Amino acid sequence: MQHNKKGRRLGRRPDHRVAMIRNLTLSLIEHERIETTVPRAKEIRRFAERLVTYAKRGDLHGRRLIIRRLGNQPEAAAKLIDEIAPRFEKRQGGYTRVLKTGFRRGDAAPTALIEWVEEELPVRKKKRPKKAAETQAAPSEAEDVADDEAAQEQGIPEEAEADVTEAATEGAAEAAEASAGEDATEADQDAPEPDAEDSDKASE
Repeated sequence: MQHNKKGRRLGRRPDHRVAMIRNLTLSLIEHERIETTVPRAKEIRRFAERLVTYAKRGDLHGRRLIIRRLGNQPEAAAKLIDEIAPRFEKRQGGYTRVLKTGFRRGDAAPTALIEWVEEELPVRKKKRPKKAAETQAAPSEAEDVADDEAAQEQGIPEEAEADVTEAATEGAAEAAEASAGEDATEADQDAPEPDAEDSDKASE
């Protein structure tokens, strides 16, 4: 059965283990960064982050719990409550960081650096929906941009493009006039000629 067997023994008796974790946590609160072995750093993280949770409560009972677990160290408790805990108002857990630094000379024990997390969580901005006018104006602007890009790809300068458009409009106007003249001549030809009798009556 695995009852009451959580955590690491760290090769110490229970009272010695508690004292060691407490002293390492006091050093972390004082210096805000310490280097130790990886198993000890992971045990300090469990102990220290629980103290930060008590400090974020901001009440008298939380302060008393911190002082009791730190072994009657009111100065360390005050620093934890007044300086360290306010940094993590918007963070729900994960107040420390463990970085492996290699192996210790002599016994080759894996070492790690444990420190408080300093950076703030990024705030995501909400995307605003586009207005109907912007969505309607967008296609026309896109078409203009596409026409300009096509002209640039063909190597046609803006002035030449303007001349081409003017010439095209003038040609269209001339063609319209010519078609109108042809229609008028055809209408004249199709009109019926007056009869001779009608002309004589008109002369009388």
